[in-house]
Amino acid sequence: MNSSTIFPYDVDEDKTSSSNPSSYYEQSDSFNNFENNVGNASILKGLNELNHRINNISINELTFLKNVEEWRR
Repeated sequence: MNSSTIFPYDVDEDKTSSSNPSSYYEQSDSFNNFENNVGNASILKGLNELNHRINNISINELTFLKNVEEWRR
């Protein structure tokens, strides 16, 4: 079942309701926003981890180059 499915069933009223069909779209939009926020959080977490790895590689490379320079002296 995907988030774009629109249910014409009002849980609070315990009956089918067609008086305000836009509310179904609002609920769907709210769920889509939630899905997007979860997706964005995952992307940001991945980028943050990648950034830490890049920084660690840079530090390791700089340390290595410093050691090579000292060894040449």
